[in-house]
Amino acid sequence: MLFRFAQIFFRMYFFLYHRLSVRGLSCLKKFLADNGGKPVILAANHESYLDPPLVGMLFPNAIRFIAWDGIFKFRPFAALLRALGAVPVSQENKNSAASLLRDVMEFIRQGFSVLIFPEGERSHDGNVGPFEGGVALISTKTLAPIVPVWIDGTFEAYPRFRKFPRPKRVAVTFGNPIFPGDIPRGIPEKERRRLLLDTLERALAGMRDGVSRGHNCTAAGIDGDNRALRRHHNPNSPAMSASSRVLPDFLPAFFNMAPIFSSTDFLSSSEKSMPRRVKNSVGS
Repeated sequence: MLFRFAQIFFRMYFFLYHRLSVRGLSCLKKFLADNGGKPVILAANHESYLDPPLVGMLFPNAIRFIAWDGIFKFRPFAALLRALGAVPVSQENKNSAASLLRDVMEFIRQGFSVLIFPEGERSHDGNVGPFEGGVALISTKTLAPIVPVWIDGTFEAYPRFRKFPRPKRVAVTFGNPIFPGDIPRGIPEKERRRLLLDTLERALAGMRDGVSRGHNCTAAGIDGDNRALRRHHNPNSPAMSASSRVLPDFLPAFFNMAPIFSSTDFLSSSEKSMPRRVKNSVGS
């Protein structure tokens, strides 16, 4: 009950105050249903404190994500974050990578999907920082697929140096899942993790630059992306294609709130005006 209330609260906030637009959500829901509800790893770029509730309220079920305990000081807000799946950690524990990795893998073993920010911290300037290897390690150990998530606009809305969010437009794109089992056998573990991380970076870069416009619902689309992963270890192979087709979803659920924002993607009529920072490559 509290989870649904938190979803409604944050969806009203993001859709009304930040004019949120979303791509790939209905296809993600289809994939989750076809996958038997098994947990996934949502891997997103990190621009702002707005990012965890933004992704958490869009996901169909409660997820788990690690959050610094400093943002839990305001009790009503803390209760809503906990309802979405936030797990507070102290700054001391936050610096213990091994402990956090064990916690996240335990969440997956319990059947929860998890939200991870591979950069490890919020962006200082709106650009994507270097990726840490934890997300790839967790995926190879648990065999949970990685779903790339591109977040746009939250840095403009609520960067590090602001006390309160501004009413800037934000957008979220869910990409095609990346399956660790599609990496060719016989490759050393360290190389397997590097391939996963490289594929994730390329997927997010494609969504950022508008090449990949979201999750392709068709099996051919998903298989195509993962064939690219399987051949990515060969330096002579062509680059991974990120030309996922956008499926035209729309706005039926927001205004009548029945069912509770559960049906489709939400597209903004002025999506082309979304802020996009230009950067040569993710993590560079």
